[in-house]
Amino acid sequence: MKLWITMICLIWSGAAWAEDAIQIESDHMHMSTQQNRATFTGSVLLTRNDFELRCDRLVVDYLNKKIQHAVATGHVRMHQGAKHGVSDQAIFEQTTNQVTLIGHASVENEKGVLRGYKIIHDITQGDTEVLQEPGKRVRLHIETDQTSQGQHHE
Repeated sequence: MKLWITMICLIWSGAAWAEDAIQIESDHMHMSTQQNRATFTGSVLLTRNDFELRCDRLVVDYLNKKIQHAVATGHVRMHQGAKHGVSDQAIFEQTTNQVTLIGHASVENEKGVLRGYKIIHDITQGDTEVLQEPGKRVRLHIETDQTSQGQHHE
């Protein structure tokens, strides 16, 4: 049976999280109160408003009942509105409201795909910045109406 964990109730209950509550679900959780760290494994889902981050393992560091940052690894997938992203690793920063996709990173929407080594996505503003390793270039593929129509041949 899948264990359902709601971090807002277990760790961060309070008015500070009422507006932008973060909820984390997983198959298993290990918490170290001495290290201020919680590790979630197995079908992990972090949600905040319309933002979702899915992965195999999520390590959350917190201080004073607030998330400092979280590191996601294994089958990392991000979803917010029309944007969908994948990467090898992701870092969620609560203080800046950003998620950074690292390693084979891509973000796509209905009109195109961004690819790079590192993609920084602002959860609040919806802005995205793409960075590449030295000597390599960022790639953007834009779908036009003609391109989309050309792909639907029978």
